[in-house]
Amino acid sequence: MKNPPSRRRALGRRVPGGGASGALAGVLGGIARTAARLCDARDAAIRVCEGNQARLVAHHGVLPSSTAVGDVVPTDRRWPGGEAIVERRIVHVRDLTAALTRGRYAAQHSGPTPARVRTGTLLAAPIVIEGRAVGVIVVSRRRVKAFTSRQIALLVSFADQAGTAIEKARLAGELAARDADLSESLEQQAATSAILRLIGDSSTDLRPMFEAIVQDAARLCEARNAQIFRIDGEAMRLVARCGVKSTLEVGEARAITSHTVSGQAILEARTIHLPDLLAEVEAAYPEIAPAIRREGIRTTLGVPLRREGRPIGAITVYRTEVRPFSARQVALLQTFADQAVIAIENVRLFTELQARNAELTEALAQQTATGEILGIISRSPTDIQPVLDTMVESAARLCEASDVSIFQQDGDRLRLVANHGPIPASAHPCRWSVAGS
Repeated sequence: MKNPPSRRRALGRRVPGGGASGALAGVLGGIARTAARLCDARDAAIRVCEGNQARLVAHHGVLPSSTAVGDVVPTDRRWPGGEAIVERRIVHVRDLTAALTRGRYAAQHSGPTPARVRTGTLLAAPIVIEGRAVGVIVVSRRRVKAFTSRQIALLVSFADQAGTAIEKARLAGELAARDADLSESLEQQAATSAILRLIGDSSTDLRPMFEAIVQDAARLCEARNAQIFRIDGEAMRLVARCGVKSTLEVGEARAITSHTVSGQAILEARTIHLPDLLAEVEAAYPEIAPAIRREGIRTTLGVPLRREGRPIGAITVYRTEVRPFSARQVALLQTFADQAVIAIENVRLFTELQARNAELTEALAQQTATGEILGIISRSPTDIQPVLDTMVESAARLCEASDVSIFQQDGDRLRLVANHGPIPASAHPCRWSVAGS
């Protein structure tokens, strides 16, 4: 899975083994090597500011055993490089041992010291970008010998080159992050648009929409599992799942309680984001504790499905590592929850519309049949047979019957006066007479 934007950005971030990221580390390493050679120095080090600390990102020469690329020191005046950063000026320490003896610098922050790697003279130049110190380059000699004005000018030039490389890397990182954000946004928009098209194309079948939602939720939220529950009476029923099997099969239901993440999201009608479900499962979610331990579920996110402020279900996603979902992923899952509600509401409205149309059609057919009968009565005031014939035909059509008969009492017998469909067997001539016969 792709890393979220917040994990892809930045400049001078640590990588395995320490150091600046990507090509920047190589550029800064080359600058350090060249600075050490042209300034006649034993070693050269470049540090990049990270908040109130300076991280060692490139080095050439001998490092004490207690120091490694990636180490950080405070950006303060207790060491020459920190002083150069704070005051944004060249710091030239002609005799570091004497400076330490006078208490000008703290030994633990001064870089290589006589107790570790003997340093005589040290020169530090701040790396400044747009008036802001973003790092420092430090060169040192074992012997006490001041750097010449030409060597100082060279180090200032190397600091400028390092600043250019750092700024270029920063801009490239920002551009890559923007590109990644744009790609992610387009991917999310495509997914939500596809679901909306499914909603528009399908009037009564919710399954394709639910399946599309959980698949996109698992993929775009970088989750191991995604599932949707709908409230069904006093229970919540699993209607869709993507990923590894949970404790329920699709179609099965469980009670709505606060002892499950989905149940809590429904009952409290709010988003539940747990950085590590496994760490609090025994106390907060005892009903699902065995499954959580068995499946190794860690970071979990649950969002309620709400219609007019009332919960009607929930959608949940989880990871098997501790890695909280980003704000964008939380918002995306809320969007998927909204789309699920739209799909449910769309089906409900379409079903109600179909029922209403059926009722109106039936009422219209009944009114039409009544009108036809009344019209025949008005046209045949003395002949009732056409009226009776129309009545049985309309009754058969409106009642969806195969045959309809009308009988008239005649003394102690019944006489069949109108019929639509086969004549009933009970209307045998021995017992009944047929009108007109």
